[in-house]
Amino acid sequence: MFEKKLIKLVAISKKSFFQQIFSTTRKKQNENQSSRSAVKIDGLDDVLVRFSSCCHPIAGDEISGFISRGRGVAVHRSDCVTALSMDKDREVDVEWTQKASELARHIKIKILCNDEQGLLNKMSQVITSQGVNITSLNIKVNVNKKATGIFDLEVKNKAQLAQCIRALEGLHGIIAVERL
Repeated sequence: MFEKKLIKLVAISKKSFFQQIFSTTRKKQNENQSSRSAVKIDGLDDVLVRFSSCCHPIAGDEISGFISRGRGVAVHRSDCVTALSMDKDREVDVEWTQKASELARHIKIKILCNDEQGLLNKMSQVITSQGVNITSLNIKVNVNKKATGIFDLEVKNKAQLAQCIRALEGLHGIIAVERL
């Protein structure tokens, strides 16, 4: 019996496979629904999607999708080290939808700066003036009076993130800003 199901499964198209395995009933907006509406998998927009925490893809990033066991399709940035090491047989075509830029996604940035009074306040003002929300941050100062800050941010797309990073780099006392 199992062999017949397996043969039947192998014989159906990729699109039909996704419709049979991953399609779910439409529900009102929740986090999973937001994820589903942000990307299309092989042309389908109602597939269980999980954005990977290793690379935190946002709208505008080049992305790759991989079928995971029991958790739908994992979406990675195409340059993600984890994605580059995954089994290519599990890879599927993934693309952002037009709605993707409307949905805030969590990312992390690292800021290296001088330890100066008021600089954290200036960084916070610059970030929020770009329409970006700070969800958490952790800053440590070393013996050389240099501070390293890890900021968790909510951004809508790659362009908004790039604009925010440029604005931060323009502040006096900032040495470097990078996306993690």
